[in-house]
Amino acid sequence: MTLALPSLPGLTPVVSKTPVWSTAVKRAASGRERRTERWAYPLWRFKLSYEVIRDEPGVYLPSAAITDGAGDAITDGQGGDILDGPGVPLDEQAQLWELFNQVQGQAGTWLYLDPTDNQVALGPVGVGDGATTSFQLCRQIDSWVEPVLAPFDVSVFDDGVLRRDVALGAGGQITFAAPPAAGQVLTWSGGFSFICRFESDALSLERILARLWSGKSVSFTTVRP
Repeated sequence: MTLALPSLPGLTPVVSKTPVWSTAVKRAASGRERRTERWAYPLWRFKLSYEVIRDEPGVYLPSAAITDGAGDAITDGQGGDILDGPGVPLDEQAQLWELFNQVQGQAGTWLYLDPTDNQVALGPVGVGDGATTSFQLCRQIDSWVEPVLAPFDVSVFDDGVLRRDVALGAGGQITFAAPPAAGQVLTWSGGFSFICRFESDALSLERILARLWSGKSVSFTTVRP
């Protein structure tokens, strides 16, 4: 089972997002420095602040009605609308603590879908050489590129043509059944999550009213697989 940070409908947390690098710095008596970068790409540190977290087990947000082609709600013949699901549970406090305890604080990893940074459109994969069949999916921020480690809904293109003989492996690695021809530009489109762990072995929530809590600092960082 793949664990993920729950998405809490109707709540928009304040998000802080920071790329973190690791650099070894040695300074001589003269003041001159030697700097050595330890990582090829950064870790990302997130901090979420929830003003309100609901604690209402057994209570659900209503689901949306299923509509027909004209946009009208489809009824059940008894005056009620047919809904697209049972609704969204409002036991948000329990959902957060459930994940935290399932992964045992900092010990386990889980996926975070950043609502503002989760899609790639024709991102870089590589260039075919007629022999290589395995490539790493990447994403690009302007001219800077980093690997994508937890992609989903992946489509791979060979010089703009969709390839259907591609297997998606762990860590964002893809494998072609037949190697792309030399000089062929490979790209991909799809979604991705961040592989994360909590930054603390304690998760503190404050009760502000009956069945209402707040989480001022839910902090976590990405990890290498």
